[in-house]
Amino acid sequence: MIKTIILAAGLLLLQSCGRKKAGYPGSRLHETAETIVDSIFQRDADSLRLYGRPFYNGRYWETLEVDDQLPANSIYKKLDSTQEIFSGLELPGTTDKTMKRSSGVEHYETSRDFFDGQDHYSRDNIGSMSNCKAYIKRDTLHISIGVETGFGGSGFDIFVFGNMYITMPYHYDDILDSNEKEPFNVPLWQKLVLNKKTYSVGDSLYGYVSFGSVFYNEYGSASGQRAKGFFRAKIKEDYR
Repeated sequence: MIKTIILAAGLLLLQSCGRKKAGYPGSRLHETAETIVDSIFQRDADSLRLYGRPFYNGRYWETLEVDDQLPANSIYKKLDSTQEIFSGLELPGTTDKTMKRSSGVEHYETSRDFFDGQDHYSRDNIGSMSNCKAYIKRDTLHISIGVETGFGGSGFDIFVFGNMYITMPYHYDDILDSNEKEPFNVPLWQKLVLNKKTYSVGDSLYGYVSFGSVFYNEYGSASGQRAKGFFRAKIKEDYR
């Protein structure tokens, strides 16, 4: 069963890589791929652990795409009509209230809880409260799209080195646990489009991302992760 589902996801990835700039979101292909994520998560999350890797492992890095016309996409006009969402980590008086929304990414997390003798699944759109930040550390571009509350956070990171990238969900809280494990991820597909191949501090970054994965957090708990949408940020020197 698991081999069949992974093969199907692989075929979807190959097809999506062959698509041109004509259509980013909303295709029947992506609808099918998103269904596959939930199916894999619910049926095979435990057996997929073997394939999980941390973000710095080279197994799942892929080649990014470049589209210099990305800033002209109409989605950014829609984002201009909405005020930015600021995280709980940003101090009062340190934020620019005139800033416009940086992320239009929908990011759904499907989690599983066991009670009343059976599994129960819930899905949340983390993207509805997320913002986008980007900075350069050494030779790596780090893009972070998520929500921080001051007591924890959820979202995903994109690491770009040269023309290669990887997507990596994240989750953290303020609970100290000596049994915490290193988080790892099993990407089922991922696609990244940026408006430039290289950036410097102060540059404006525009991008589109789509990915599906099964993510295992620091407690070893699995979740289905699906995200797609456009984002933007001003490149900074550090994560602030």
